[in-house]
Amino acid sequence: MSTPIVSFRGVHKYYDNTQVLHDISFDLMPGSITSLVGPSGCGKSTLFRLLLGIEDPTEGEILVQNNEGELQKVTGPSGLVGIVPQNYDLMPHLTSVKNIALAPQLAQSNIFSRWLTPWSWLPKHRGHIREAEKLLERFGIAHARDRYPKALSGGMKQRVAIAQVMINKPKIILMDEPFSALDEATRAKSNRMLLEMGEENRKAIEEGGAPPYTVIIVTHELNEAIYVSERMLALSQFRYWKSEHKKCPGATIVLDQQCPVYNPHDIKDHTAWQEIKNKAINIAFDDETRQTEKALREVEVRMHTDH
Repeated sequence: MSTPIVSFRGVHKYYDNTQVLHDISFDLMPGSITSLVGPSGCGKSTLFRLLLGIEDPTEGEILVQNNEGELQKVTGPSGLVGIVPQNYDLMPHLTSVKNIALAPQLAQSNIFSRWLTPWSWLPKHRGHIREAEKLLERFGIAHARDRYPKALSGGMKQRVAIAQVMINKPKIILMDEPFSALDEATRAKSNRMLLEMGEENRKAIEEGGAPPYTVIIVTHELNEAIYVSERMLALSQFRYWKSEHKKCPGATIVLDQQCPVYNPHDIKDHTAWQEIKNKAINIAFDDETRQTEKALREVEVRMHTDH
């Protein structure tokens, strides 16, 4: 059995006297694309901050696979984990290619070395630009190489933001609601991009190589979570201990669900997802959400019957 790329082991998180996360334990394997869902306030963003190493767990430990293939404890930020934030952090005065090349440039040089030893820095800079150009080509926006952020569509900005993370070659890519600001057509293209990444992973594994992408995506859209990921983890703060009839002290994982695997050109079949979606809603969400979803389903059934 291969080594997990991420391992949460009995993780609890408190803020003062308030427990946000309770006993979070799971492993993710290299090349997995996993969605993280749950009600608002269940601690999805907190889990991301812990994995990034910008916050520490109150109890338990988080391990990530290093570049030597060994698990190491997360004790602070590192290049092993990168995040695509909900609001894309693009520099308005830089073109697409320069936005992507900025992170390795800052990591490998400073303003003094760039001014005082340009003969040393310029070859590295040209290498970063070539890498950025390859990523722009990979994401189908090579034509936007010299455009500034104000001239980019929402989907283009999103792909530049993903390329910003990927140029640093992290082991794990976190995506925090990356599609929330996109229109429906652009969102569909972005979903397909994730399916293409999953397809590349499967091809690499079949050929005996290392899968290039391990992704964890936070989304509020359950249909999207089921469609783009191979596994769905549902966090909830509404769990009750059956034996004691009292609420769990913090959000915990209440559902670990395998999802159907889709290729980029497969046709969506929402009916095939309904059982998984109902399961997630019934287990992870509150009574109000469950009743609303039930009412929506009844309306859909009536509309289908009328036609």
